[in-house]
Amino acid sequence: EELAEKMKSLRVHGQSKRYHHIYIGLGARLDTIQAAVLNVKLKHYRKDLALRQEVASKYTKILESKELITPLIAKNVTSVFAQYSIRVKNRDKLQQKLKELNIPTAVHYPIPLHLQECFVYLGYTKGSFPVSELISQEILSLPINPYVNDEEIEYIAKAF
Repeated sequence: EELAEKMKSLRVHGQSKRYHHIYIGLGARLDTIQAAVLNVKLKHYRKDLALRQEVASKYTKILESKELITPLIAKNVTSVFAQYSIRVKNRDKLQQKLKELNIPTAVHYPIPLHLQECFVYLGYTKGSFPVSELISQEILSLPINPYVNDEEIEYIAKAF
């Protein structure tokens, strides 16, 4: 049973529970049905990627006047925008406000890597990487998919 639990953990990046890593693991959760669906979705990849990038661009433009930091993507880099994550002070307060407005958000990676159990052996402690720790307290992901429309982007932006 202990081995089975370890294997389950290893296939989800070594997590024992969401964002708590006790092992260094893999992202290996794709079963055959998911692989079949992905095979079909690959035909739409370029179009969906372009639409995601367009949504991200609109977010960046409409949010640039707000007191927050939008993603900075280098000119020679293409982001797939798996998340559209901003940095904002008083993140938890804003997240609650957005929730009340029925705007889903997520806090991805709330615990910096150096504070994960699986990296304790490296000897890092709170304060070892203050920038990472600050970002983990400010990061907030907004809804992003290829079909977020202009009206939704404006509604979200008005909440700030």
